[in-house]
Parts: sequence; C-alpha cells; structure tokens
Amino acid sequence: MFVSFGMRRCRRRTQTPRNMLVLFMFAMMLLSPIATSASVADEVDAQRELMAQATEVPAEEPVAEPTEAPLPTEVPAPTEAPLPTEEPEGELLGSFEIDYWECADGYDIANPDLENLFMDCEGVDDVLFELLASDGVPSSQLTGEFGDSHVSFTEVPTGMTSVTQIDVVGPISVFCNGIVQHGGPETGVMSVPVANDSIQWNLLDDEIVFCSWLTTPPAGPADLIVNKYACPEGYDVHAQDADPMTDCTEAIDGVTFIVTDDDLATFDIQTDTGDSQPGAVYFGGLPAGDYTIEETLPDDVESAFLWDCTIEDEEPNDPEDLPLNEGESWDFQMTGKDIECHWFNV
Repeated sequence: MFVSFGMRRCRRRTQTPRNMLVLFMFAMMLLSPIATSASVADEVDAQRELMAQATEVPAEEPVAEPTEAPLPTEVPAPTEAPLPTEEPEGELLGSFEIDYWECADGYDIANPDLENLFMDCEGVDDVLFELLASDGVPSSQLTGEFGDSHVSFTEVPTGMTSVTQIDVVGPISVFCNGIVQHGGPETGVMSVPVANDSIQWNLLDDEIVFCSWLTTPPAGPADLIVNKYACPEGYDVHAQDADPMTDCTEAIDGVTFIVTDDDLATFDIQTDTGDSQPGAVYFGGLPAGDYTIEETLPDDVESAFLWDCTIEDEEPNDPEDLPLNEGESWDFQMTGKDIECHWFNV
C-alpha cells in the first residue's frame, strides 16, 4: 500500500504542469459564470436603482387638513346709498355795500339824481337791515356801524340773496350795480324791484353789489314861528349896507296872520303877534304840505318883506337870496321840520 501510494504521488507530481493548466482552465470555466452572473446582477441592481431614482416621487409638503367652513351668517340688506348733494359753495363769496337815504316827502325816488343825492336827501343811521344768504343763514346790521348811513355785508355765499329793510318808514326805491372783481362782468346801475320791503339778487363769486337805498318817509307835523319887527320909515332893504336884523329891532304885537292850505276840508288858521309869544305868531303842529301865510297890514304900514327863514337841521339862507320874499303873503312848504322866520314892516 505504501509503495502503491508513493507511486501515485510520484505520478501526479510528474503530471503537474499539464494538470495544473487543465485545472486552471476548469476553474476559470467554473468561476466565469459566477463572475458573469455577479456582474449581470450588479448591473441589474444598478439599473433598478436608477429607475427607482427616476420614478421617485418627491415628498409632498404636509397640507393642513381643511377645517369645516363656518355656516354663513345673515347678511344685512344693503342700505340705499344717499343721493349726492350739491357741493357747498362756502368758498364762493361776494358782498353788498348799501347806502341808505331818506328823501323829503314828494321827492321822486323812482327817478333820482344818484350823483347828487346828498343835495336832496340825507343819510340816516340806526336803520336795521337783514340779509338772508343762499344757504339760509340770516345776518343783520344797522346803518352807521361801518360808515355813515351805510351797511356792509361781506363774505356772503353766492346764489340768490335777499336784503330787507326792517321797520320801513315809506315807499322804497333801490338802485344797484354789481361788479365782479378782477375784470369780471358789471351789471351797470339798474333799478331793482322791491317786494315786501326786500330786494333779490343772484350773487356771483367775487361780486360786490353797490346799492343806493332810497325812501321818502311821510313828514310829521312841525311848527312855524314868524317874528314880527318894524323898520324905520323909508327903510330900503336893498341898500348896500342894509341889515334889517340889526337895523330893525322893534317887535310888534297885534298884527294878524292867516295860514291856509289847499285842502278845502280844513280850516284856515288865524292868530295875532303877541297871542302866544311877544312879537311873534306861532302855528304849531302843521302837517306836511303846501301852505300860504298872509299878513293883514296895519294901517300905518307901507310895505312888508320876509327877510329869512331857518329850517330845522338845514343850512341858513344864502345872503345872496335875501330877502326871501317881498309883500304881505308867502307860499311855503312844511316837510316835517320846524321853521322860524323874520318878517319886517316898513
């Protein structure tokens, strides 16, 4: 056995080079499918991994679960939108400048000489005027507050405006001229209708309305006094140096004077100098109107003349106009103002 075994080992060793090659080739054949299988498996795994990456869905962000919507509450019915109102015109302003005049009873206030009113009429203070603006806001003012016999309403809203005289004393005539400042239009002087002691004017922006407000208050009763004097015999009132107020100072009583008017229903008034006051006749409470006064000349009197008369609140007579009248009668007018005269006999 031992010999036989030894012989086999010797044989195998002698066959090693060729057997080793065969064995190597056989081993390679056995290992090649395994390597190939491993390589294919690796490739498949790689492909699967690429496909997995390509088809991988990105993770979605967490979405809050929707909460249940609240039930709708009752919605109030829409209210009707207010109609647009006119935009206030508070910034659009004008003004009124009014001169107030009282003219003598009988003066034609419908056709006045506006340039010379001061000659025929007089301004009066403390006369109340009221202005009602287009926005319904009233304002009032007395003449004389901002100028003699004048009222001045400024910053008046534009639009239809009324101006009213309060406590009217007689018929009214009003003449106005509306001038828009900075080269605007001008109405020119025009007669403005008067109704219920008021005028209406559509005031423009930046317009100043200049008005002359005329009235003729009825004259009340007034008094007439005539002072009676005697001049020296042959006295010449037209002499250059004649001055009966210093030349004739003798008061005379007992001379009769009669005052008459045009009204046949009234009685003539007769009185003598000295009856009510020394050397004079007094006719009190004469209503406004036209009159004639006549002297009954005494027997020893040759002529008579009226030198001058002073009317209450008026300028004295111009010396160039004296004497006022010559003769025993004189026509005059009572206008609600007292009159005092100087009457001379020669």
